[in-house]
Amino acid sequence: MTRYYLEVLKSGISISPKGEDFVHRFCVGDIICINMYSDLGPTCEGFSHVLGPYVVLSGKEYYAAFILLDSTSLFRPSLITTCIIKGYLVDITKNVHREEKLNNLGIW
Repeated sequence: MTRYYLEVLKSGISISPKGEDFVHRFCVGDIICINMYSDLGPTCEGFSHVLGPYVVLSGKEYYAAFILLDSTSLFRPSLITTCIIKGYLVDITKNVHREEKLNNLGIW
């Protein structure tokens, strides 16, 4: 499993967890924790065996589609990179890992 941390930079981003009857809306400044899992099954050329994104909310994982609501449309990007490119999210994973390491060493 690989864990990513994303910070919300713009309002208008939500997730719709698969199989659930709610939509979670994020606020500017929220940190989204995402788990991505590798599939250990057979591989084929050009196909990624990464399963996710699984968004962690209140300690529970949800397989979720991201929903962006801008001034003109509602759309569901299949990749988190779309949210980053459009400026809704920024990857802060390295910063979070750095802070965790400093805390573990007692430096922070």
